[in-house]
Amino acid sequence: MKLIITSIVVLAGLTVSAAETTTTTTTTTTTAIGSTPTSVCQAIVDSAKSKNFEGMTKWTTAMPAHHKKMKMNKTEFAKMGSKYFEKMQDLTCGTEIVAQDHAIIESESQGQKRLIPFVKKTDGWKFDLQTYHSFYEGDSHEKNPHKM
Repeated sequence: MKLIITSIVVLAGLTVSAAETTTTTTTTTTTAIGSTPTSVCQAIVDSAKSKNFEGMTKWTTAMPAHHKKMKMNKTEFAKMGSKYFEKMQDLTCGTEIVAQDHAIIESESQGQKRLIPFVKKTDGWKFDLQTYHSFYEGDSHEKNPHKM
């Protein structure tokens, strides 16, 4: 965007005109999904809000194998408990801590804080489902996440 400012100065009956050109640049930064743990966290939240099975599996490690073992498919995914989706839809992705190819995001949903683990793979950051389950093994939801 160019802004031209013209000023006119009158000195002792003489009119002097000066033009000054100022250039303003606006930069927009876009973070590609998968390039940071936070971008993946938000993509998972967005997928949960729209109940997008492919979106959830795309950004999660071991999820396809996990759900094959559990005989879960897109139809079963859609039937999962509404409390699970309410928690995911309300999730805020907070502070990100990265240590080499592992990361943790402090998240919050419905007044409860959780640590969400991520691991860096060749195709970008992924939610580390197995580590997450090991963190919250004692929670009733995590013992059987498909039963609410």
